[in-house]
Amino acid sequence: MRAPYVSRMTQGSTGQVDNKAPAAFDALAYCERTLRAGDEDRWLSAQFASAAARPRLITLFALYHEIGRIPTLVREAPLGEIRLQWWREAVDAAAAGGLRRAHPAIEAGAACGLFEAAAMARLHQLIDAQARLLYDDPFSSVEDLAGWLARCEGALAAAAARAWEGLTPEAGLALEKAAVAYGLARRGRVLAPTLAGPLAERAAELAAEARKRLGELPEAAAAGTRYLCLARLYRGGRKPSGLSKRLRLFWATATGRIEA
Repeated sequence: MRAPYVSRMTQGSTGQVDNKAPAAFDALAYCERTLRAGDEDRWLSAQFASAAARPRLITLFALYHEIGRIPTLVREAPLGEIRLQWWREAVDAAAAGGLRRAHPAIEAGAACGLFEAAAMARLHQLIDAQARLLYDDPFSSVEDLAGWLARCEGALAAAAARAWEGLTPEAGLALEKAAVAYGLARRGRVLAPTLAGPLAERAAELAAEARKRLGELPEAAAAGTRYLCLARLYRGGRKPSGLSKRLRLFWATATGRIEA
C-alpha cells in the first residue's frame, strides 16, 4: 500500500527543486516510491543520472507510469478518457503557472521545470497515445504497434533527453528507433502476443539502425535515456533480473554508449 500523500506545495519560480522545502521533497519522494515499485528499469536508469538531472527524470518517468496505468484501472473507455483529460488539463495548468489539479507528479514536475514550453507537445503526445489501450482495438501488425510505441515511448525518450536542445535530426530519429525497439522488446509480447516472433525481429532491426547514431547524443541526452540499453535483455523473451539491469546500466554509463 502506498503511503498517503498530502499536498502542501506551492510552485517555485526557479524551476529547480528546493530540497529544503518539505512539500517539494515530499512530492519527489512520492514519485520515487511510485517509480521504484512500478517501473524498475527507469528508476534504476535515473539513479545513474547526475544529482541535478535526477529529480526531473524521476518525475517524468513517474508521470508516464501513472498515465500508463490508466487503461488497466478502468473498466469502461469513457472513464479512462476522463482520467486522461484530467492529466492533460493538469499539465497545462502547471505549465501556465498554476497547480489547480494537484498530484505529486504534477507538483514535483512544476518544481523542477518539467513543464517547459518545448516539452509540452511530447507530454501531450504520450498522454494521448494511451487512449488506444482503452478500447478493444488489437494491434494488427508489427508496424501498427511500432507506430503506437513511437507516439508514447518515443515521446517519453525525447522528453527525457530534452531532444529539442541540440540534437541533430539523425540523432533524434535514432533515439526514437531505440525507444521503439525497447518498447517492442519489453512490452510487445503483452500488447500483441500473436506477433511475438516478428516483434523480436523488428526490435533487433530497429536497435541495429539506432546504434549507428546513438553515439551522437550529447551526454545530458544520453544520461536521461540510458534505460534504452536494457532492450537487448528483453529480446530473449525472459524478464531480466535486477542485477543484470544494474550491470548493463553501469556498462552504459562507464562507456558512454547506449546500445539498444
